[in-house]
Amino acid sequence: MANDYSIKRDYLMKLKDMLAAMGTEKADIDADRVNFVLERIDSDFSYNEDSQDTIVDTLAFDMYDAPFYRRYYPKVKKFHRDGAVVWAKPKDIVYQTVKITHDDALGLTRGFFAHQGEFFLKGFDKVMRDPEDHISFIETGGQTAGEMQYLATLDEAFLFIPDHESIELLTTLVHETQHCIDNSVNNDFFYQTGINEATTLFMELLATDYFNDILHLDNQNLVAQYDLFTSIKMQTNRLMDRNRMLMLYKKIANYDKDFIYRRLIKKWSPEYLERTKDKSLVAWNFYQVSYLIAVELYKLYKRDKKAALDIVKTIMIEGNDNNIFTLLHNNGIVLNKNMLEYEKKLIYKYDRYHEKEEIN
Repeated sequence: MANDYSIKRDYLMKLKDMLAAMGTEKADIDADRVNFVLERIDSDFSYNEDSQDTIVDTLAFDMYDAPFYRRYYPKVKKFHRDGAVVWAKPKDIVYQTVKITHDDALGLTRGFFAHQGEFFLKGFDKVMRDPEDHISFIETGGQTAGEMQYLATLDEAFLFIPDHESIELLTTLVHETQHCIDNSVNNDFFYQTGINEATTLFMELLATDYFNDILHLDNQNLVAQYDLFTSIKMQTNRLMDRNRMLMLYKKIANYDKDFIYRRLIKKWSPEYLERTKDKSLVAWNFYQVSYLIAVELYKLYKRDKKAALDIVKTIMIEGNDNNIFTLLHNNGIVLNKNMLEYEKKLIYKYDRYHEKEEIN
């Protein structure tokens, strides 16, 4: 009989009681995360269009974070400037249908981590010791492409995985599981917002190749990697826009909201400002540098698997937003060194694949 994977409300309420009894600051933070998981369950991941914040409000919020993220701009700007320009998700990305049971998905994911070595297999087995109460497979097309909430004080994580009938189910499960392993190894990794997607995106890239091969799929690693690339590149365009907005906002922040808004719409359309108003600088930065790190590690993995995985372990155990560039430099990783070559080859191969699919 198949297992029932569902995050239970009763279980979450018990965790809230345990956290309340601890009475510590970290327990209070984890209690807020439990509340977030409960809200996710109650909303069924439907989109909420009720935000009353304006673009001016979110720009004011971003001013606090801008100095922290400024260190990443040179790397992201080069990625933005070089190669392809992507303003919207390509409509021709179609995945091959692959129907996988949830039990099989967990088994295949365990096999993937075992393939990376004992360190990662032990991490998987630790965080997946009771998956039935910690994973919910949700409908696709909702408010998340995959999500993990980690409770450091209890060493428990909750995953929401869109139930795709494609390789996306497996790559998303790998991505979110790696988040769990990261935080189990290093409780502070969750707070490293500049880099905490680096290891997960690296594993996601590896997973596209691994599952494409063992499931004998038709170039689905290529499709998945192209899909990921275009998503990140699109975000980079918007990040640069956001930065320009902040530069303008900084000059006129003391004026009233109406004046600031009038200045903004001279450069950006009201529709664009409305569509991106809830996307803070944090949201646009979350994946940028992490993706650049992931691609360099992925290219290294192709040449030297052990060396790449050793660096990933070091990032998981020692890495943080302040030391990441030094850590990478000390291990011979140079951001953007292989990115443009990777991008050009990926686009070329995907175009050839897409042409073949259209002919067939």
